[in-house]
Amino acid sequence: MPAKSVKIVQISDMHLNPANEPEPAHFLAIRDRVNDIGPAHVVITGDISGDGFEPQNEGMFDALAKIFQTFNAPVHVVPGNHDVGNQPSAMVTTTEALLNHWLKTFPDRFSVTCETWQLVGLNSQIIGNTMPHAVEQVSWLAKEIEKAKANHKHVAVYQHLPYYFYDEREQFGW
Repeated sequence: MPAKSVKIVQISDMHLNPANEPEPAHFLAIRDRVNDIGPAHVVITGDISGDGFEPQNEGMFDALAKIFQTFNAPVHVVPGNHDVGNQPSAMVTTTEALLNHWLKTFPDRFSVTCETWQLVGLNSQIIGNTMPHAVEQVSWLAKEIEKAKANHKHVAVYQHLPYYFYDEREQFGW
């Protein structure tokens, strides 16, 4: 089936901190432009915060979730390294505790149908991690792709980091 044209807006790396600026001017400009475009969905692919995983930033994700409600379309968010830490071997590696902090407010993955498309968002920060949540994401993704195939949907995958830059045999995206 041919892909039907739909408007999806993807935003990444806003690095917001509502404690410093409750309604950041750059976010309001982005929000107004996105609302003018009138997309079917808004996908935010990580780094919504400036280190939201830090203990002093408790409540930041709840404040950002309220700000995101001002979009005129459904919003789907996946975390970035400034939200939940990073892949193994990074300075701040994603742990269950950092991930659970995020999960109090946002899911770390999503799958939604939009016309002839299946929009899938992944938590790229746990790729290569051995925590149970990371292992479960791989089987979840396989099931989502199978469902999309069975329903004749095209699949668009969103995440903060790429799986690889030059060669699919690379171990991690960064």
